[in-house]
Amino acid sequence: MENLLYYPSFEIQNENWLKFALLYIDKLKPIVPFSGDKYISEYSRVIYNESDLLESYRPEYSEALKATLDALDILEKILANPQRYSPVFRSSQIDEVWRNPKRYHNTLFRDKYTDELESFLIKNRLGEKSLEGINLSRELAVLYMTIFAQAISDSKSLSPITDVSDLDRFSIFVRHKNQIEKEKFIIAQKIFEIKLPEKIERIPIEQILALRKKDDFKTKLKAFHKSLKDFLEGEDEDKSANKFIEKHK
Repeated sequence: MENLLYYPSFEIQNENWLKFALLYIDKLKPIVPFSGDKYISEYSRVIYNESDLLESYRPEYSEALKATLDALDILEKILANPQRYSPVFRSSQIDEVWRNPKRYHNTLFRDKYTDELESFLIKNRLGEKSLEGINLSRELAVLYMTIFAQAISDSKSLSPITDVSDLDRFSIFVRHKNQIEKEKFIIAQKIFEIKLPEKIERIPIEQILALRKKDDFKTKLKAFHKSLKDFLEGEDEDKSANKFIEKHK
C-alpha cells in the first residue's frame, strides 16, 4: 500500500474510494501517458497539487509490448470459444458485445499498446481507430487495462489496484504476485468501512487533504502499514479487520 498502480482510467471515479486512498495509501500511480494529461479534470488536478498521493505513471514501450502479446493470446482463446468464458464476462456472447460499434465509447491510448494489437482489433471488428488511439467497448477496454496493469506490475514490482469492483472477475487472466499487499489493501478498506460507515461521504475532501498535510500524518501512515504487514505475516489465524482493530485499539 506504500506504492500502488491505479487502473483502469486516468482518474479515480469513486470519491469515497479517493478519500480512503488519501487516508491509507502512501503513493497511488494512475497510468497516464503524456498525451492523456489534457484529459485530467480540474478536480483531479487539485488532488495532484494539494497532496502527494497521486503521481502519474508513464507507460514504457516494453510494457505495452508485453501487454499486447499477453492480450493477443487471451483474445484469441476467447474469440475461439466465447461460451467457455461466460462465468468471467457474465455473457456467453462476449464477442458480440465487443463487436458492437455502438459500445465503442472507451479510448485506449496508443502509448498503451503496439501496432500488432491495433491490427488484430481492427481485423476482428473489435474496435475502430480514433485520434488518440483506438475506441473499444468498455468491457474490452477494462480487460486490456487489467492485462496492461499486470504487465507494468511484472516490470516495476508495483501492485495494481482499482476502485472498479467488477474488474476482480478478470483476475482469472492475471497473476497476483504480492498476496500480502493485496490482503493489506482489503483489510485497510474494511477497517475504513467499519470506522467510518456513514460519515465519510459527508466529510469534505478538503478536510481530508488538510489531515494528510499534517506533520505527523506520514509517521502514522507508515506505522499503520507496518502493523498491517506484521499482522498478516503473524501466526494469528484470524486475519479479519475486526481482529486487527481489536489488537490495535
